Amino acid sequence: MGMEPGNRNWKLVESMIPLAEILGKDTVAEGVQELRHLEQLRFLGCTYGQGYLFARPMTLRDTESLLASRKTW
Repeated sequence: MGMEPGNRNWKLVESMIPLAEILGKDTVAEGVQELRHLEQLRFLGCTYGQGYLFARPMTLRDTESLLASRKTW
């Protein structure tokens, strides 16, 4: 939220992603709501994201159905 190139939030995320990489950790951005947020996070090298852009909150049963429909093996 409020992550625009050059502002405080951008700089914070921009510095945390390389730190996570150095520590051998993946990064997960929470609260991704707009495509432009996803694009910015990808540009910065963020590994994963979650938020309303991908799916609204759902019940356990709905989550299981969603995951079952996306099996790739």
